[in-house]
Amino acid sequence: MPLTEIQIRQAKPKEKRYMIRDDRGLYIEIMPSGNRHWRFRYWEGGRERKIDLGQYPGVGLRDARNKRDEINLNREKGISPREEKRNTPTFEEVSREWHGRHIAPSKSPQYAYKVITRLEKFLFPHIGKRPINEISAPEILKPLRAIEAQGMNETTHTVRQIAGQVFRFAQNSKHM
Repeated sequence: MPLTEIQIRQAKPKEKRYMIRDDRGLYIEIMPSGNRHWRFRYWEGGRERKIDLGQYPGVGLRDARNKRDEINLNREKGISPREEKRNTPTFEEVSREWHGRHIAPSKSPQYAYKVITRLEKFLFPHIGKRPINEISAPEILKPLRAIEAQGMNETTHTVRQIAGQVFRFAQNSKHM
């Protein structure tokens, strides 16, 4: 029987991680920490494979089902989810491309340096290696709150603006 939002919200963490199945290979894994991760299980080449579809509540039930259906459509076309995942650029790759196209050529060298330094210092350590299409809004908030906790309110605002520009660039250039 398919999952409901209520069942997901009411699932309590246990000593060991456990899963609650949805439908057609989709399930949510509840971690001892209370984090909830969507996973999709499928078979390829006689082996079981799993894909992380994102963290709940950043990725909701409907979004997870849509991702599962998209993966299944691509599998029918012969596109392996593992191959597709390898082709998705990371946040750092997209950020550097955005910086190289929009900031470095048109802004002063000092400003361009300041922008890339903020990315390298505040965002890359947290989300730089993640595929850009898998990053959710709550994941961006974590490093922003860490900057804010240090009392750097203006820097927090600037880094948030930079991240927004990178995500808009990724969307417009079909990286997402």
